[in-house]
Amino acid sequence: MARERTTVYTNNEHYQNIADAIREKNGTENTYTPAQMAPAIKALVVSGSLKTEDKTVTPTKSIQQVRAAAGYDALGTVTVNAIPSQYIVPDGSLTITENDTYDITDYEEVVVNVATGSTINNQNKTITPTEERQYATPDTGYTGLGQVTVEPISSTYVGSGIAQKTASDLSAAGATVTVPAGYYSAQATKSIATSTQATPSVSINKTNGLVTATATQTAGYVAAGSKSGTLQLSTAAGATITPTTTQQVAVAANKYTLGAINVAAIQTEEKETTVNGEVTPSSGKYLTKVTVNVPTGSTINNQNKSVTPTKSQQSVTADSGYTGLGTVTVNAIPAEYITTTDADAVAANILKDKTAYVKGSKITGSMPNNGATGGTITSQGGTYTIPAGYTTGGTVTANLVASPISNAIINGDAELEDTNDYGFEVEVNIPEGYHEATTLTKLFSSILPVPENAIVANQMLAGYQAYDKDGKLLTGSMTNNGA
Repeated sequence: MARERTTVYTNNEHYQNIADAIREKNGTENTYTPAQMAPAIKALVVSGSLKTEDKTVTPTKSIQQVRAAAGYDALGTVTVNAIPSQYIVPDGSLTITENDTYDITDYEEVVVNVATGSTINNQNKTITPTEERQYATPDTGYTGLGQVTVEPISSTYVGSGIAQKTASDLSAAGATVTVPAGYYSAQATKSIATSTQATPSVSINKTNGLVTATATQTAGYVAAGSKSGTLQLSTAAGATITPTTTQQVAVAANKYTLGAINVAAIQTEEKETTVNGEVTPSSGKYLTKVTVNVPTGSTINNQNKSVTPTKSQQSVTADSGYTGLGTVTVNAIPAEYITTTDADAVAANILKDKTAYVKGSKITGSMPNNGATGGTITSQGGTYTIPAGYTTGGTVTANLVASPISNAIINGDAELEDTNDYGFEVEVNIPEGYHEATTLTKLFSSILPVPENAIVANQMLAGYQAYDKDGKLLTGSMTNNGA
């Protein structure tokens, strides 16, 4: 009989662990191949006695890993039992020549070769399951049974010994629903008392600052969810307290601070005086040391100095050899420092990406830079729109074949040039600078050609207008005397 082989698997992690253990014992940093590990382990010198555990393992159909139990240094002897007798390797062939029951455990194959002396006439039968035992036998005239068909049990069949139950058999007490044993032909449900999740109330003990949340829950099933209760405490912002000669309240009673309450350090200073008189500290400071060095029996020699203001604080002191300062002249603020408090420009007034200072703050302009602007109007009543922003200037030209201009709305300077077909070319010069969004419109009306002897102003009633032969608009000056 063949024996089943037990296979043990390993991997790089196991080899790494074995190598680390060897290096820990021998105190080296050597590297080892799997083939070098066994000799290295044998060469280890173990101080004291090694506590080992003997174990026995019986082979199974699964891989087993044998390790020493806690408290042991290693395994001693591991005994692997023989493969149990129920595990065999089937072999050989069994030939069966007579009807009977055979044990074929040790055989790899079975050949059935039973001789038949007469014609076999088997009967097929069908059996319907009942709660009583039934036997299927062939009727007279048949040599035996061929196929016996057992009908399936009805999906609605319930045995006579099983109690049938309905939803009315369920009972509920508190959070417990009792379901009696038995057969339920349909889903059975039982309602239990429900309740709404309670909202906690929050209180605070102003004596010890203890915050308590309380929720009183009524009995019944409560659906999953969460409820919160809040209590707004009186608050005070964080602050820095500067010590003074009077008592100050840092935090009022029953206040929750939203920031740190800091007590500023006392500002101290030392001073030296060379003249008689009272020595006082600077504002907000306390004197810790005063050095008095008043000259006696000699002439006081004070030094006069001048100082020009800068962007940094300056300290003015007397030079060596002087008893102190006499007059200190503070010059005017230099011309390059100008005040910006009276400036009123905003970003839209300054060309885009250019900067300026207004009221001490730096402003970056947002006014669009449209560069040169210009275009052509080619139809009567046509328009051209000048975009808002800065422009370096330009010209809008109206090229029309029409009659003299009866009305024109022009922003800028217009030059009119007569054409051979009584048309006019109108140029509108757009000056350099900032413009609001503006639309230029040219209006023209149809007239007949102007004769050479056209009317002049004193030949037209006062209050009326007409064009002369040069296309100029005239206003009449003739007196209207009536009838």
